[in-house]
Amino acid sequence: MGRIRGWQRRHWRERSKAERVELQSVITWGLSIWAFSGTWLVLPLAGDLRHDTLPVVLGVLLLLVGVLQCLWANLLTRPALDHFLGRAPLAPRRLAFPAVLLGLGIALVLALRLTSGIEPFSGRLLLGAILTAFGFVYALVVPPRPYLVRGTLTGAACMALFAVTGSTAVEVVWIGCVVAFCLLFSLAACRCGAWTLSVLWEAERAREIEARLAVAEERLRFGRDLHDVMGRNLAVIALKRPGTPEAAAK
Repeated sequence: MGRIRGWQRRHWRERSKAERVELQSVITWGLSIWAFSGTWLVLPLAGDLRHDTLPVVLGVLLLLVGVLQCLWANLLTRPALDHFLGRAPLAPRRLAFPAVLLGLGIALVLALRLTSGIEPFSGRLLLGAILTAFGFVYALVVPPRPYLVRGTLTGAACMALFAVTGSTAVEVVWIGCVVAFCLLFSLAACRCGAWTLSVLWEAERAREIEARLAVAEERLRFGRDLHDVMGRNLAVIALKRPGTPEAAAK
């Protein structure tokens, strides 16, 4: 309990309100990525995967890719947020490995569907988990318009791949719906939250500037009062000094 209280004092109580909200947002994003992977990736693989050698191998590889995606997303969440808030730029090369994991995950989902290793509904959930794990970070790095354009192209490519491999028209349409949902959800959950944080930080900086101006104004007022008091005292001393006409008249 002492360690917990020490951590709370060191990492929570000593932070400003904006820092607390930012820390809470980063933790929430990180947990949300794992929650999506747990419900949309682990559960379908555990309950719907066909127990043959090839589907099991593909499922294990997909699970490994999902875990790596979550770990990498957690590592990049803070740098991506700093990039969005203008604190420090995020090097594009840091997104290369997550992009490779995204492509590998889509390929594994497609392979599972080709081998009939999983049902169509579960396959759509797997694809959504892979896309969301990448989209949570990517939505913070690029502006909304390029994000939507590239997401639309990715969705079209996924629909084309599933259509070429023999999926029905209904399943292809559902693939497009899943991609659109993941695209918009990642944008709304992360970028809107980051925008709220930017507004909060601007308000925090405005309060700091207002406090500094109040201190400076108080110093100026004190200086003016001191100047007036000293001026009156010096005037009185000059009047009482012997040899002056005013002192002689008294």
